[in-house]
Amino acid sequence: GGGRCWRSARTSRAVGIVRLSMCAEYEEWAQPVPRPAICMDRKECSSFRRVWALIFNPRTSNEGIYSQTHMSEDGEIVQLVLSFELEEDAERYAEMLILHDMPKATPVEVDTSMLFEFCDESGHLFGLVKRNQAVIPPEANVEEFQWNPGDSEEAPPADQGSRAELDAQRKALENLFREEDQ
Repeated sequence: GGGRCWRSARTSRAVGIVRLSMCAEYEEWAQPVPRPAICMDRKECSSFRRVWALIFNPRTSNEGIYSQTHMSEDGEIVQLVLSFELEEDAERYAEMLILHDMPKATPVEVDTSMLFEFCDESGHLFGLVKRNQAVIPPEANVEEFQWNPGDSEEAPPADQGSRAELDAQRKALENLFREEDQ
């Protein structure tokens, strides 16, 4: 399966999500996206108003979203943000990640259009695991958890961004991941 290692974090200015990314340097591990288990058709996926994303360290400054490294149909290495139709399926996948020595991921309900926006802005693919589809984490793993918040080729230097921008990002995250009281 597509190998895993955590590389960096990136803040999406439009959506306010911090991304915990997988290493693209491990190209030899990258496999094609498993279909039909993972739906990647935007039109079909947009019929789901909200989906479940796997979030590391939710509601903290180290918040990150789960993604996988895969090979696209044209042979390019791509990041796939994996989401789930059902909370139970997201919870089951998060438990499997722990069994693969990954940090604890928390299923968080997210607006699908905001995840589309995040994926578009960061150059990622969006994937949706529909109800009761069998998807398992990649088997390959890297020994070290290599993540330095704000220190990546994609992220702006830590000293960039005004206080107002940081407050706007924090508010966007709070809105995106707020618990629904309805």
